[in-house]
Parts: sequence; C-alpha cells; structure tokens
Amino acid sequence: MHIDRQITGRITDEKGEGLPGVSIVVRGSAMGTTTQIDGNYRLTIPEGDVTVIFSFVGYLTREIIVGNRSGIDLQMEVDTKALDEVVVTSFGIEREKKALFYATQEVKGTQLTAVGNPNLLNSLQGKVAGVSIRLNSGMPGKAPLITIRGNRSITGNNQPLYVIDGLPVAGGTRINDLNPNDIESMNILKGPAASALYGLRASNGVIVITTKSGRKSGKPTVSFDSHFNVDQAARLPKLQDVYSQGLNGVFDLNQIWTWGSKISDIGTYTNEFGEQEVARAYDNDKEFFQKGYTFSNNLSLSDAGEYGNYMIGVGQTSQTGIVAGSGLKRYNVKFNGEMTKIKNVTVGLSLNYSDLTVDDYPELSGNDNYFRGLTDIPPSYNLKGKRYADPSNPYQQVYYRGGQNNPYWVINHNYRQNKTNRTFGNLLLRYDMSPALSLTYRVGVDYFNSKEVDFQELGTANRGRTIPPSGGSLSLTNSLQNQINSNLFLTFDRDLGEKLNLNAIVGNEVYDIRSSTDRTAGSDFVTGGWANLNNATNLTGSNSISKQRVVGFYGNVNLSWNRILFLNASGRNDIASNMPSGNRSFFYPSVGGSFILSDALNIQKKTVSLIKLRASYAEVGQVGPVYVNNAGFVKGSPGGFVFPFNGLTGLTQSATRIDPNLRPENTRTVEVGADLKFFNDRISLEYTYFNSQSNGQIYSVPVPLSTGASSEIRNAGSMLSKGHEVVLNLTPVTTSKFTWNLGINFTSFDNTVESLAEGVNRIVLSDPIVAEAGYDYPSIYGRSYLRDPATGKHVINNDPKSSTYGFPLTDNNLKVIGTTVPDFELNITNSLRYQRFSLTAQLDWRKGGVFWNHGLAEANWRGLAAGTLDREQEVVLEGVQGHWNGTQLVVEGTNDIPVKKEYPYYSQLWTNYESQLSDASFVRLRELTLNYSLPVSGMKKKWLSAVSVYLSARNLFLISDAFSDPEVNFSEGGQNVTGYGRSGITPQTRSVGGGLRISL
Repeated sequence: MHIDRQITGRITDEKGEGLPGVSIVVRGSAMGTTTQIDGNYRLTIPEGDVTVIFSFVGYLTREIIVGNRSGIDLQMEVDTKALDEVVVTSFGIEREKKALFYATQEVKGTQLTAVGNPNLLNSLQGKVAGVSIRLNSGMPGKAPLITIRGNRSITGNNQPLYVIDGLPVAGGTRINDLNPNDIESMNILKGPAASALYGLRASNGVIVITTKSGRKSGKPTVSFDSHFNVDQAARLPKLQDVYSQGLNGVFDLNQIWTWGSKISDIGTYTNEFGEQEVARAYDNDKEFFQKGYTFSNNLSLSDAGEYGNYMIGVGQTSQTGIVAGSGLKRYNVKFNGEMTKIKNVTVGLSLNYSDLTVDDYPELSGNDNYFRGLTDIPPSYNLKGKRYADPSNPYQQVYYRGGQNNPYWVINHNYRQNKTNRTFGNLLLRYDMSPALSLTYRVGVDYFNSKEVDFQELGTANRGRTIPPSGGSLSLTNSLQNQINSNLFLTFDRDLGEKLNLNAIVGNEVYDIRSSTDRTAGSDFVTGGWANLNNATNLTGSNSISKQRVVGFYGNVNLSWNRILFLNASGRNDIASNMPSGNRSFFYPSVGGSFILSDALNIQKKTVSLIKLRASYAEVGQVGPVYVNNAGFVKGSPGGFVFPFNGLTGLTQSATRIDPNLRPENTRTVEVGADLKFFNDRISLEYTYFNSQSNGQIYSVPVPLSTGASSEIRNAGSMLSKGHEVVLNLTPVTTSKFTWNLGINFTSFDNTVESLAEGVNRIVLSDPIVAEAGYDYPSIYGRSYLRDPATGKHVINNDPKSSTYGFPLTDNNLKVIGTTVPDFELNITNSLRYQRFSLTAQLDWRKGGVFWNHGLAEANWRGLAAGTLDREQEVVLEGVQGHWNGTQLVVEGTNDIPVKKEYPYYSQLWTNYESQLSDASFVRLRELTLNYSLPVSGMKKKWLSAVSVYLSARNLFLISDAFSDPEVNFSEGGQNVTGYGRSGITPQTRSVGGGLRISL
C-alpha cells in the first residue's frame, strides 16, 4: 500500500516577495500544484524517494529531493539567459515569441495524439484560430483540406506549405504518411509576414512541424504508446421509415419513388423474386456501415549527452473502415540525431520512412456512386437481406431500380488499393565561426512512389443491367515524385551596445521538384472475375512528366532595443521556372515590429505580465500551375477522328494560350494585434486583425476565336480576405489538488471576390458553387423563391389551372443565393486536473453560412427524407398569393390555399436551389479524454519513469438541424469548393477507445 503525505512551504522571488503561480510537480507523476498569491503552497507527495520540480517563467528551474522534510521554502533565481516562450519559425529557427511581430499559434504533439486519431490534420481541428479544416470523406486515408485565414486564390492553390524539421515537404494527401506520435509540436505561421522567408510556396501560410528528438531526455529513455479505437458512422442522413416504395400512396415495386402506402398497411406481399415477404421497415444505410477499428503502437528510444542526442522511433497503425473492405495500414520509422561541440560544428540528421497502404473503392460519380444509392433506397426494401447478383449470372446486378449500383455489389466486386513508400529527411551542417556568426547548410529530399490499382468488375453500373452484363475496367497507375531542397544561410547575432541587438540572416534556397505518372487502363472485360489487362477489350495508356525549380535569395534583419522594441525587415527574390521566360523573377518585401508596453512602463508583473503591440506589412506571390509558361500541344481529334489513328500520331496546339506577361498572383497583407497577459499568465489574450488583398488572379479567360484560341490564362481580378482572431487562455482555479484551464479560439473573417476579368461575371468552380464579383468566396448560385417586392415573402401560385397551384413560385433569374463563409467559429477546450486524474473536452461551434444540400433535395423528391412524413396533412404555406399574368407579377394578399406536400410539391422545387440550402451551423463535442497517471514514484521498479492510462472519444455528439453532416464536403467538388453537399458522402466517424503510455 502506498501512503501519501503532504509538504508545505513558501516560494519567493529575487526580492524575497511571495511568488504566485510557480509550478510544483512530483517527478514521474501527475501530482502537482501551484503557489497561491502569497507564494505559499501545499503539495501531496507519495512516500519514498521523491524529487519535486519548481519552475516559473523567467526563473531557473529547481529540482529538490524531499527526503524526510515536511516543508521546503525556496527563493527562485532569475534566469538571465531565459527567453520568453520560444517557438519554431522559418527554416527551423527558434525565436522568442515575445519578439514576434505577427500571430502564430503552437499545438503540442500531446494534443494531437490525445484521442488516437491516425489522421494528423483531423487532430488539428478546432485547435488553432484562423485555421479551417474541412473533411471530404470518412474513409480511412482521406486527407482533409486546410486553409489559413480563408482563400487567396480563386482557382489556384489555397493549401499551406508544410515544413518538417526545417524541410519543406509534399502536403495534401501525403500528410497521411506522417505518424502523429512522432510530432513534438506544430507551429502555424498564419500570415505572409510570418512565412515571408519561404517565398512563393508559402503564400497560404506555413505549418511548421517539429518531430521528437533526444534533446530533452538527458538520459536513455524508452517510450511506448498503444491505442485502440472503435469507430462508427457519426451522423447519417435523417430518413423516414414509415412509407413504402411506390407513388400516389400506392405500394408499387416497379417505382423508384417512396411515395407509396404506409409500410404497416402492406402486410404480406409477393416480392420481385416471386417469394412471399412480410413488409417491414429497414434501416438500410445504418445496416450497411459496420464498426471500424483502429489500433496503433509506437516505440521510441532517445538519449542526450554532452556531445549530442538521438531519437529512434517505430510506429504501426492499422485501421478498418466503417465500409467493409476499406482500411489503412501504415508503418513508420524515424531517426533524429545531432552531434555538437565538434570544433564549433553541429551536424544534424533527420530521416523518416513510411509504408502506407489504403484500401477503398473506385470513385464513382452521379448515380453510379454507391453511397448515393444508400439514401435513395425505400425503407421497405431489404437491401442487406436480398441478393445483390443473379444466382445464375454472378455479374448481373440485382437491385430495386436501374441506373444505380447496388452498394453491396460494389463492396463485394470492386476495389481500389494505393500503396505508397515515402522517404524524406535532411542533413544539417552548422559552423559557428564566432559567438556572433554562424553558417548553416541544410539539404533535404522528399521522395515517394505510389502505386494504385483501380478495379471495377464486369457488370458495374448500368452495364450490370444488360443481358449479358458488360463493361468493367482496370487501371494501373504508378506515380513518382522527388523534391530536393537546398538552403544555405549566414546568421549574425550580436549586441551592438548595452541595449541594442542585431540579428540578421542572408541566404539562398533552391527547390527542385520532378514528378511523373504512368497509367495503363483497360475496359470492357471479356469475362468476369479476372482483374487483368489481358481481359480487357480496349486498352489505353498515358504518361506525364512535370518539373519545376524555384531559386530564392533572401535576407532578414531584426533589431531589438532593450528587449522592449523589436523591428524587422525582410525580402526575398524568387526565380520560378514555370513562369513565362521573360517574367520569372519576383521580389517580395515585409516589415514589422512589436513593442512591449508593459516593460516600457515598468508595470508590476504580478498583475500585468505582458502588454505587447505588434504590426506588420508583407507581400508574397503565388505562381500558376506547372507548364503555365508555354501553350502546349494536345492530342488531336479533328472531325471526330481521335489520334493515334491507323498508327499515326496527331497533335494540335492547345486552344488555351498563355499571356506572355503573366506574373504571379500577389497578396499584400496588413496585420495588427495585441498580446496581453495578467496575474502571472493565468489570463492571456491574443487578438489579431488581418487584411489580405490578392491581386492578379491567374485563371482562364475567354478570348475571341479570331485570336486562334478560345481562352487565355492571364492575370485578372482580385480577392479580399479580412478578419479577426482571438486566442484566450484562462486558469480560473488552481489549488494544491485541483486545476482548471480554459482555452478559447475565436475566428471571424470575410472572403470576397472584388473583381474579375472584363466581361467575366462569375467563375463556376463546381455548379452551383461560384466565384462572383462583389460576393463572398465561394458563393452558391442558382434559382430562388419568387418574392413579393413589397414584403419579401414567398409568392404562392394562386392560378387554379396550374399544376403548381398552392405551391411557391420559382424565380428563374439565376443569382447568388447564399454564402458558404461562416459568421464565426468558436472552439472551447476545458482541461480539469484533480490529483492524478485529468479530463479534457473540446467543443467546436460554427455559426452561419449555408451549404447546397443536394442530398436533401433528392431525398425530399423521392419521399425518403424525414421531413416528408407530413405528406398526408394539409398545410397552408406561408407567403402571399400571386401569379404571372403574362407580363408581370400580380400579388393578391396573404396565402390561404391548403395543399399537401407530396411528390408534385417537391418535384416542382427540384430546380429551385434556394429550397436546397441548409444552415451550415453546428455544435460538436470534438474530443473527450480522461487520463490517469499511476504513482510510479512510490513503486519499487526504479526504472519505471511514468505510466498513464486513458479513455478517449471523438465526435461524441453533433447538434445541427441539417439533413446530413454540415462539416463534410463532397470530394468531387474540387479543392476550392466548400458548401458542396451532394449525396454519396461517406460519413465521418465517432470514435471511442483508450490507450496506455509508458516511459522507462
């Protein structure tokens, strides 16, 4: 039995005054407390050899062995070399956060692994103000899309640059290669001022990832982490289970609609196979999705000594998806090492290897999408219990309707598998020529090889309805990418007097990327069950190669006076190979400064820890796509002939030409803010306002055919992104046994298309999502309800001869009808610690904005949505009566026409996109974690440093009025498309699990 006891004492500052807020913890346990306002404390400790650690910002950390003492009084010593909070910035350089003139926010690795999510970016949701993360699928291996402070490019890239241990690497879906357990921290450089030294590639901000190393271990340390999750579909569409397949209130197996009779009124009937069946309601979509499982194990060894440090880690993750046959397997190996004090030379090496296999299903669009079929099936149809193929012909699909795939056919016959091997890392050499001058060279490589097999069986889609079945396809894709990044820079850091310090960097960076994709495909199989190109009637092949090089020269100067005033100026000149030959060199400047008002006024730090004002101005550019520097040739097809033809190859010049004066898009950003801390940092507030003007948008503009082309890629138009960010951290309660920490992130921004090219009113990103001058980006465009000009109310058709009598009239004039940009996002994280227990909960709230809920429109039309349950009731729709008399709208008073909202009602709204909009607001309990740290200090096993067990959950509940999850975006919409809610989206998952962490 382990018996706890208490010690007491008082902690004072260098003047002998009580020091509140000092952190006091027992090494190897969760026991801890903080000093009160007078510096007094009371701490519970276990029996045995106990070491207590005393720490406070700006003071030296002390470790004291308690022994038999019942109390410890301590005077803290000022750390004259201590910096304020240190963060990792450009090129992996650590800088004092106090000196930064821009907003940045750091997330610790422990926050990213709290619930065991294998997807790194999903774990970042809601943890950083100004960062938007949108999901496009709940399938394993799907990377979400991330933007920082909205969008800057209308049709170009809006994703941030990823930098790992100082090396820029491939982002997008390749972030799935990373093991979240390897991450020490992620620092988000939000604006151009923060990321200016990275140049063109950092136009959308930078996510700086620092992986774990042996620097902090100080002794050999072995760490083991194991986690297990059970996953299930978090939010399915709201469907009705009362009415059957049929039309006009009549049960009919030959109808694709669900406007039949009540299922309870049917009784026994003869089904499509001639068998007797008792009618009942089936929850087809819920029964289709299975429970998924995620299991991960991670092991690492680290050490640090006088001459260096190292860390070796291995990880394994296995995930079974909520769709049968889908899953993910990932193996990671990493090494971080550093050698120091070798004749003023520091050598660092970082290596990472990943082996990732993702199994899912071919992308099928429209009616062929099997998840779309799940929301189209009448509840009276027993999808799971009925055969999906004809017993006499296994490639002949069986389904309640034509034109769609049976979902069980797809998961039993089709598959897609992607295998990716990736290696990335960098070598660092630093020579300290003097205490003030150092030369650093970092060279890194990011290489991956991806092989994908995409198989669709004979009989897939409508080909499964023909007799005999036909179709089928197989494609084999091999993709290679190699990035090389070379960075050489000289750093000067010296005091120029008692109060003035100069820090300067000048350097050169070369970035080279080469990609190739080879694809071979076959279609129209001779026979089923043979996934081989030799089985295909038609064979096609393609290959592509792309190259890009960016050479940058940069400089950065920091001046600080008395550690109160910090000034900065930087500039970078990039030369980009993929711009027109006479227009490849571009220069981007930035200036900024911060002023520590609290130090200038010598304000009492116990009450006001920090008052900091900051401001910056920066410019950065973004180039167009690869090969935008020249109009190429494309495969010709004149007069309907497609080349190659009869062994001849034919090429023609592309119908899209390039403006020879094309230049990068240019973003100019002004950022101002303030950082405030009170009561020894128990209250901290960071506020930022930003205004980004992006000019010279690059996209294709129609031109007269007399020019010899149909369109031209040119600079035209501008976009504005402006907004506010607030980061608030509080410690409302702290005692010897209990601590409550509260973190709040608030984001509100406007994204507006200010202008487009002359003669271009809008750009269709993916119908009905558009970019239109004068409106939010992106917006939703389409038909809307016709409204009374006087009252704004819907006009209800009072023409008794019309088939839409009593229904709302539709305004056929197309226009912007909604914005996908939310009013604000608010994220609240509560952390409670009681002795060895800790509980953390993250709540996310998004308010405002709409999304095009095509899935709801279709479910209403077919009679499947829960909202169609009132079909038998007569209702009077709110609005005014009116009609067209042939030339104008005639309004005739308040509507009193009773109607039933049956098939005709929803059918006439099919082209009315306003009726298909849903509120994108939601409240979601994103994460919940309960952790218990075992009292290892009292155990006999001295080699055991720390042990903790925890329970975790993700996406426990969602509050939303929407038909489907408003947070999931349809992947077919494209990378710049938000608010695109088509049917066919795999739902995101709700996860519940637990884990074990051990340190030796």
